[in-house]
Amino acid sequence: MWQWSKTPITVFAGLIMAAILAVPPALATPIFSLGSPLSGAVGDEVSVDLNLDLADGDSLFSADFTITYDSSYLEYLGASVVHGYILLLDDFIGAPSPNPITFTLSVFDQTTNDGSFYGPNSYELADLTFRIIGGGQGDQTLIRFGNLDAYDDLSTNPISAVTSDNSVTITDTAPIPEPTTMLLLGTGLAGLGAMRTQRRKRATHRLPTR
Repeated sequence: MWQWSKTPITVFAGLIMAAILAVPPALATPIFSLGSPLSGAVGDEVSVDLNLDLADGDSLFSADFTITYDSSYLEYLGASVVHGYILLLDDFIGAPSPNPITFTLSVFDQTTNDGSFYGPNSYELADLTFRIIGGGQGDQTLIRFGNLDAYDDLSTNPISAVTSDNSVTITDTAPIPEPTTMLLLGTGLAGLGAMRTQRRKRATHRLPTR
């Protein structure tokens, strides 16, 4: 008697193993955020923090992303890297005040000498500096985080990302003198005019007579 039952069992086990291997691993969910809301007057500079939060079990090796902003309100001045290695592609090619700003993040954790960020942990990646160049009092403009290539993570699979944008509220368009300053200025100008009038009168009386 040949044992026909072994073959179906073996095939069934193989199918189960293939199905398990075919299921992709869970996608990482890094949270990129751009700090707290900011405010300032026209002419002021504001600094935006680029942050990364990883949950337990998540890791990140690299990612490509963009930062977009309204160039009628803001002028991009540059960025300083705080954690990891970030290549600013637009700065590299010399594009003036690019919009969007394109970044490539290659991770290096200085605290562990590791080529990946691991959760649970939070990282400040960079500081971005903008100058407020336009807008009226009370206007609000957004600084947005965007993705490139679906946040391709070179170490695992493409990762999904939850992002948090930032906003800048314009508090004033230009410095306006306070009422007391205007009053003092007016009084000073009036006094200066009176002094000039008196000097003219004195000079007239001192003219030599023939």
